[in-house]
Amino acid sequence: MTLPFRPLRDHDLVFVDGEMTGLDPTKHELLELAAVRLSPKLEERRAFERKVRPTRIQGADPEALRIVGYTPHGWRFAVPRRVACIDYQALVDGGEYLFVAHHAAHDVAFLKAAFAEEALVFPEPRLVLDTLAIAWPLHAKGVVDTLSLDALCAKYAIPNAGHHQAMADVRRLIALYRKMLNL
Repeated sequence: MTLPFRPLRDHDLVFVDGEMTGLDPTKHELLELAAVRLSPKLEERRAFERKVRPTRIQGADPEALRIVGYTPHGWRFAVPRRVACIDYQALVDGGEYLFVAHHAAHDVAFLKAAFAEEALVFPEPRLVLDTLAIAWPLHAKGVVDTLSLDALCAKYAIPNAGHHQAMADVRRLIALYRKMLNL
């Protein structure tokens, strides 16, 4: 039996950003996770953000910690990684979704690693949309010198306040997505 095909335009979009202790998902870990689920018409349905308690802080990249603003005091109310994973599962529960992030492969890799470490199954999206890839033509034409989220937000006059804070970056990502698609 073949299930009816549901066009991608009918799927919710889940905008995600994570802040990590470094760049390698095999040895570094999530420090913050934020996600916003939007309807196909880009109306907000649900959102969450969590600071995540690191379990291997001694292996963290000091520069990554500086960029994120990590301090033990600032993370004193952080949740265990398992809680952040379960919160993500709850946000995407309810069917297929499109995962949207800037440099999406990086966020997906860290989420999959976090889920695996907690012996949980990562809820695979129907499709991964990468705003970095969507913006590639701007870079190829010389409109922007770099494809960083900060540079793209500057191009579209989106405030860069709160960069490298997960929820602030998700909100900037949503604004960038709307601007790039003229929505």
